[in-house]
Amino acid sequence: MKTNLLFSMLFDLLYAEGYSRHSKSNLQIEFQKGDFEYYILHIGNQSYRPDRTLWIENLSEGFNPLEIYHLQGRNRKLVYSGGVILAPKATTVTNFRRGSLFVTSVIPQFPEVIVDYPTNYVSMNYHQFNQFKYFINKERFDLSRMDIIKMSLRFNFFSSSQIKELMHLLSFESSKLEFAKLAFEKVIDPENYYMVVQSLTFSSSKRELTQYVNQQLVY
Repeated sequence: MKTNLLFSMLFDLLYAEGYSRHSKSNLQIEFQKGDFEYYILHIGNQSYRPDRTLWIENLSEGFNPLEIYHLQGRNRKLVYSGGVILAPKATTVTNFRRGSLFVTSVIPQFPEVIVDYPTNYVSMNYHQFNQFKYFINKERFDLSRMDIIKMSLRFNFFSSSQIKELMHLLSFESSKLEFAKLAFEKVIDPENYYMVVQSLTFSSSKRELTQYVNQQLVY
């Protein structure tokens, strides 16, 4: 009886430790254009100088205290003191505006996956990708641009960041969503597909793409 109880307690401890190790949360903070270079941010015991978008990984889920200072020459002024509640196994996307921090969306992290194609495929190199974007930009309409993209997907692989860039070349949300679904079969780093999800504008589109990706995963 004691042996069984000890084994059960040990199993629960190991499970909890393993779960917490893989349930870290991420935070993304968007700053106003032309304004971000004047801020310094403190979260926990770490300090950050943001770009337009600040990305912080491996934070603890739940409430995280946060302070933001505005740099004024050699001085700095506290403009935000509060915190943000981070969802487990997700990226919490926020926007800092006029002294307030707003949560705009929460994007679940995709689980580790086994993708059904060889891992030695590589994406277009820098020159090839820029040339590809040049030809897409020559087309005026989304329909024509999608035709070129679909043809390229038959013969090429892309990184998540490249797919995100290509989505910016499409005007309509429906076109972006269609492309994001098609491109998932040809992405070389599916673990980074959250960047593609975040490129969509509407929460319904993000949710639809997330559900689609989860359905394609092979565990």
